Formats: sequence, C-alpha cells, structure tokens
Amino acid sequence: MFRAEESSRFGHSCMASKLMTGQADLNKWRETWGSDGKNIFDALRDNGFDPDQLDQVRINPADYKSFIECHIEQGRVLLDNHLSLGVVSAIAAPTRFLIEINGIADHSGATPMGLRHDALVAASQVVTRVNTIAQREALHGTVGTVGRMEVSPNAMNVIPGKVVMSIDIRGIDTGSIQRTTHDLLTFVSELEGVSVFITRLSEEKPVHLNNDIAELLNQSCLEESIPAMPMQSGAGHDAMYMAREIPTAMLFVPSVNGVSHNPEEFTLFDDIWNAARVLKRTMRKLAA
Repeated sequence: MFRAEESSRFGHSCMASKLMTGQADLNKWRETWGSDGKNIFDALRDNGFDPDQLDQVRINPADYKSFIECHIEQGRVLLDNHLSLGVVSAIAAPTRFLIEINGIADHSGATPMGLRHDALVAASQVVTRVNTIAQREALHGTVGTVGRMEVSPNAMNVIPGKVVMSIDIRGIDTGSIQRTTHDLLTFVSELEGVSVFITRLSEEKPVHLNNDIAELLNQSCLEESIPAMPMQSGAGHDAMYMAREIPTAMLFVPSVNGVSHNPEEFTLFDDIWNAARVLKRTMRKLAA
C-alpha cells in the first residue's frame, strides 16, 4: 500500500506513510545518501517525479474513520503456537545510527601490533557491545542489531583504516531503549586509537494501537472461529505513522518458518483467507 516502507537504500523507513501523515524529516532525508551517492530526492528525479510536490500527498485525517493494516508476522510466534492470526497492540520503534570509525590503513605485515590503529578491531568491539547491551535489556523486549558494515580498503594485506556500520535498536519500552542507546554511545565515544563520527538516522517512539478496533478484531476472530492471540510487533510498520493521525489497528498472519525479506517468504492461503474474513467482519462493525 505504501512505497519505501523498508530502509535498505536510504536508512529511513516508512517514507511514504511519513509523508502522507506530515511526519517526514525532509532535512534529514536530504543529508542521507544511498551507496550510489544519491539521496531520495535524486532518486525521485531519476524516476520522473518532482520532489517539490511532496507536500501534495498529505492526507486529511478527517477523511478517514480508521486504518487496519494486515501484515505477515516476520517471526515464528504464531507458527509455534499453531495460531492463524495475531491482533497487534503495540509496535516497537527503531532508533538507528550510522557510525564511522576511522583508524589508519597500514601494511599488515610491516606494522607491529602495538602500533596499529585498526578500525575493524574497534568496530568488532562495538558489535559485541551492541549484543551485550541488547541481551541485558531483552527482559524489556529490546533488541539490537549491527546489520551492515563497510570496511575500507577491504584488502587482505592492509589494516582496515575505516569502517562504516549501521546499528538498529528497537523496543516497546522507552526507558529500555534510552538505556541501550546511552550505553552504546558512551562505549563508542570511549574507543581508543580511532576517531568516531556518529549520525543518528532516526529516533522513533513506540506506538500503542487503538484498543477499540483491536477489540473488534478479537470479536471477529471469535465469531469466525479463527484462533488468534494478542501480540506486539518488533518490526516497524506504516501503521505506526497512521496511528498518530487516524484510529489504527493491525492484524498479523503467520510467516512459514518465520522467514521474511527473502525469496522463501511465504504465508499459507488458508491464513490469508482467515485474515480476509476477519477484516471483512470488522469493517462491517466499524461501518455500523
């Protein structure tokens, strides 16, 4: 339904729904480039669109009574519990960083170990730290991931002089997210033998969805005799931004083997059909 939900190219997620609800940070978008050296505005021009008209996509919330998003779970909770649907109550929010670590690129054979400023060694410490912090905060549902790393000059016989890495922290508990972020940034700022530049790509807030619509979804599941459970979403969705303007709910269908963002991503037709039945019944209740 929305373009650019994923953040793989520019580091910003749910770009279309942010524009449509007036929550896009266009200045930050201008300062973020993909691996090809282009930002979102360059990409729009390349494809025949006019970035100066982005404000025309802004919706009027008064035109909408509610918004319900149906999405695959992207995990194994429904599958492992042998359930067909999940009614989502809250969506975790991502806080994302781009971290550039600069050391000195030297010859791998001629430079003694005690004289090295290895950017990759420093980056590996950050990877380990992210995992350690996230494990500590897992009790609160917080997760941390280093999803991308670019090493330069990336040659076998050269000590890495530069590493650029992306860090994705997500959770429902704002306090836990703040603790994780503070601990990470403190650790990164104290790395020895390298210089570090930190760019905060995003800092979203967890979103709690509309309880009344969720209750209608639950009622519809019961009336259709479809097994369902309450859930929270660890992944971000366009519903996060719609929820700030329009009463919003979410329905999950199972992902076979929990796979997503992969050619093997698959959901059984029976589960999709069950979701359609529940959505139809719920929309009738909302329209009544």
